[in-house]
Amino acid sequence: MSKPKPCPFCGSRKVTCEKSGHDWTVMCHDCFADGPLTPSRVDAIRMWEIPTRGGGASTDAAKTAQAAKGTDAHGKPT
Repeated sequence: MSKPKPCPFCGSRKVTCEKSGHDWTVMCHDCFADGPLTPSRVDAIRMWEIPTRGGGASTDAAKTAQAAKGTDAHGKPT
């Protein structure tokens, strides 16, 4: 598990795992969605890949991008 999966909101592959202070997070550089802060890189990637119903990646910017594309968090038409 060395690289995060594409963004669950916009589908972008411009996703990186970054250190923020003492914690790690995953961030999409297209829609600016980000995952929760975690103590390790591996945990940050795991949390990014959890479905958005309960604690994975989420931001208002990402939700706005989804609405503009007419899709839900899984890329299905709304």
